[in-house]
This record gives sequence, structure tokens and C-alpha cells, in this order.
Amino acid sequence: MNAISQDDYRLAEPMTLRCGASSWQAVGLIQTFEEALSWPDKAPPRPSTRVRRTTALRALVADLLRLEAKGLAGYHGMSPKDFPLPVLGFGYGVFKEVKEAMVAAGLLAFEPGRPRWASIDNYETAERGPLNQHGGMAARFRLTQEALTEVDGAGIALDVWRDHWSPPEPLQAAIGAQAVAVPLIELRATKEWRAGAKRKAEDVPFDMASPCLTAILADLRAHNEFMAALGVSGVDFVGLRRIFNNGDVPNYGWDQGGRFYSLRMPSMGAVYETLSGAERRQRIKIGGESVAEVDMSASQLRLLYALLNEQIPAGLDSDLYQLEGAHRNAVKAIVTQAIGSQSIGSKRWGTQAALEYRGEHKGRTLEADHPFAVAQEVTRRGHPILERLGSPGVPSALDLQFIEAEVMRRAMATLRRSGIGSLPVHDSLIVPASRERDAVAALVGAFKTQVESVTGSPTQHRPMVKHKGA
Repeated sequence: MNAISQDDYRLAEPMTLRCGASSWQAVGLIQTFEEALSWPDKAPPRPSTRVRRTTALRALVADLLRLEAKGLAGYHGMSPKDFPLPVLGFGYGVFKEVKEAMVAAGLLAFEPGRPRWASIDNYETAERGPLNQHGGMAARFRLTQEALTEVDGAGIALDVWRDHWSPPEPLQAAIGAQAVAVPLIELRATKEWRAGAKRKAEDVPFDMASPCLTAILADLRAHNEFMAALGVSGVDFVGLRRIFNNGDVPNYGWDQGGRFYSLRMPSMGAVYETLSGAERRQRIKIGGESVAEVDMSASQLRLLYALLNEQIPAGLDSDLYQLEGAHRNAVKAIVTQAIGSQSIGSKRWGTQAALEYRGEHKGRTLEADHPFAVAQEVTRRGHPILERLGSPGVPSALDLQFIEAEVMRRAMATLRRSGIGSLPVHDSLIVPASRERDAVAALVGAFKTQVESVTGSPTQHRPMVKHKGA
């Protein structure tokens, strides 16, 4: 039986468990699998039980074959709340039976989820603190080689998935609201550095009735209700939430991070912001209309210039990353790394940037293609403002994220008042294609207003807003 590897844990993608079989080959494959499975029944099962088992088996196999084409395992939660019957057509009990029968038949590799634990220890006395669970990784699934042999024998090629399997109908807000209540605000602790990389921060409890959250929650609810009434199709979308950071600092002011993300619920596939820009523009419709995407180019660097009231160097206003002597993408990566670490003085490329580059460029290394020292020096000369990072009064990365998120919130509210729907992706907005100009105007106005609200004085700075597809 295939083992679930460490890469399967690291690279797995979510399973929707909402796909079906659409070809006679796929239907025949599911029947072959069913005949190989043993069930724990002491008496003949009800017809409804048989139907739900078949539905669950089809959904599991369809998802795993879709991911197998990319060389990936699938992940999904394994608690009863992760299997909403109205959405899936089967519940936790039925899926558990199918999973166990597939494993017993040698057709499925399965590893349960891994909880993440932490303790607050007393370093003076070496006393171990209480152990608390904070998140973890969901269970992993992958078809075994024996199962893939049956797939091949059924004449089902992995590279033509849609010829045999039907994708799920997108989950929309009305279904999501019935299925599960999801918190609109999440607060996370300060991230810790481990082995040159930031470790995922644990959640921090907070009072949802905090006065600081009144306007934020009201705005989120208003936007989610507006988008539900308008309609988002082509992707799973049940609303937006915001995630704030550094929630364990004293006298927390709800002004760190605060970016917008999709609400997640059981059996959702990839959320829209994780898709490529081309996929978003191809798939999403707002109010039945195709969309455009506009973004604030070099948003955080422009905010840094605006908040510190410094002029952008001559000739760079249209593109802050286009510096002579280094590739644009290398300059962008240096700026991102400098703002994230609050210093332009790093000695090498960050671990995450290097890994992502290697994956995107078929094993080539970031350092070999773009020597760090060269890109850093070009960026340092082009943007001397980065030398001020980490100094008193200079906004941090999370300060900039919050201000950027508030720019988006203002722009979204402006568009909403004009009856225009929008979906945020950090520094960009997805809007109906016919309202692209309105979105540009809303972002420009929101940027200026937000900067002035922070600095307390008028500003001549404005964002460079571009069409994302350009």
C-alpha cells in the first residue's frame, strides 16, 4: 500500500467530496470498487444507506484522481462537523465506513490528522507548562497503486479528468449559512522564528463584543449580505472574514494584519484568492457578469513612502520595482523580504522565497538566477527609504498590512454604496468587468483618505492602480 509521505502532508490540497461520476467508465470503476469492499452490516442495509455509500465513494475517488493528476494527496477533516449532510448528501458515519472499507481492501492510503501542541514553560524553574492543542493538519488521503491499476484498466486517463467526473456546483452563501456558522474574525499570536522560518501562530481568545470590533464586524456582515444577495458564482464562496495578528501583545489595538480571506467551511475546495489571477478572471462571475481585477501596484512600498511623507524617486512612480541592474521580480522579492523582516540588511534570500522559486522554475535556484547581493544593492540604491525599516515611528509589515486592508475596506464600501460587488485579494479587487473604472477610482480615493486619516495631514501620494491582466 502507498504510504503517505511528508511531501503529501506539506503539499496536499483540499478535497471537496462533492464531485460525481459522469462517464460510463467512471460509473463502472465505482461499481468495481464497490464489489471489492466489505461492509460492517449485520443485516441488509437500507436503500438510502447504499445510495449514500455510493455517493461518498464517487466523491472520494473523483477528488483523489483529480489530485493524482498533479501528483498530490488530498486532505479533509475527519470529525462529524466536517461532513454537512445537506451539502454532501452523506454524513460522517457513511464516509468513515467507505474510508475504512477502501483501506481494508488495499485501495486507499490514509493517515489521520496531526494535532499541533504547545506549552508555556517556566524557563527559570524548568517546569513544564500545561499542553494545549492549537490547530494542526487534517487527515491525508491517496489512492494506492492497486487502485490506480484499476483506474487504468477502466480506461480512465488522469489528464482528462472532466471527461469522466463532474465538478461540484459552487457553494454559495445561502448554503454555507445553513451548513455551519463560521467566525468572521480570527486573532493570532505573534509568529515565532524557527530555523530561519516563521512558525504558524496559534489562535488567541478574544471578546467578539470588543468596541474595537464593532465597525469591523458591521462592515463584514454588510458586505457578506450584499455579496450573497448579488451572487458570486464559479467558485465556492460563502463570505469574507478577517485575520488579525500579534494578538498576544499587551493593550492590543486591532491594528496588526487584518487582511481579508474567504470564510472556510467543510468540503470547500480551493478558495478564490488561492487561484491564479487568470483562473479567477476565467471562473468568477459577480451578479452573473464576468469580472476584471485591478490592483494597487507595489502597495506596501507606496504606503511606506506616503506614511513617511517621502517623495518617490524620480522616474519610478509608474513602477517601483523597475530598477536598472536587477530583474523586476528580484527587486520585488527584496522589497517584500525587507518589509517582512523590518530590515534591508539580510544576508541571503529567505527560505520561503527560495523554495517557491525552485518549485516555479523546475529546480533552478533563486540565488543562481538572481544573486542576492546584487539585487539587494540595486534595491537599496533605488529605494533608500528601506534603510529606515525597523526604526522608531516606521510602520512594520503588519502595520502596513492593516492600513492596506483598511484601504480595501473603504474601497469596497464605496463600491457597495453604488451597488457594485467586489472581492478583495490583499491589494487588489475583483469587480464586474463593466465597473472596472469605478473600482480604480474607489481604490485611489480610499488610499488617499486612509493615509490622511493615519498621518493627520493632506497627502499628494496616490496608488498606481493597474488592470491585473495587463
